[in-house]
Amino acid sequence: MIGQIYFSEDSSQIRYYYRYPADNPSPDLIEYILAYMVATADHYDDRLKTRLGGERFFEQEEDEVDV
Repeated sequence: MIGQIYFSEDSSQIRYYYRYPADNPSPDLIEYILAYMVATADHYDDRLKTRLGGERFFEQEEDEVDV
């Protein structure tokens, strides 16, 4: 298991934990892992928004282009 998602009812927070064992991670590997974590968090954020309503932590404007 590399990643886990936790929900804390007492603080109503969802936390995403990702573990990647590496002795000497390169900057490229760290960048890849962070990009993967952000994409995964956004994916679940969108699913929760669709299912429960609400807003993403950082809501993207409709006319905003992701570069």
